[in-house]
Amino acid sequence: MQDYRNQTTAQNSTENTCITENSLHNNEYQIQSLKLAQQTTSEGFSHKEMSELTSYTIKTIRSKASKGESIAANDGFTYRYDKDPHILKWIRV
Repeated sequence: MQDYRNQTTAQNSTENTCITENSLHNNEYQIQSLKLAQQTTSEGFSHKEMSELTSYTIKTIRSKASKGESIAANDGFTYRYDKDPHILKWIRV
């Protein structure tokens, strides 16, 4: 009976470790995205920063900017490209 308890405990700790590692990875990604968003929200994002915040390539992001299309980022916000010569950044809508 004690051997079974030890096996169950070992399996649970392995599962918990995997879940914890996945949770930490996801949390780190979310924290990085939030930090990036907070740093540049007031001034906007460059095309490169938008590619890091989305799954789009820089080419696609540039194309969407030139067409005036908006982009939904992984942080849950939507951004549009401001073509004002003084700004020229992706701005949160």
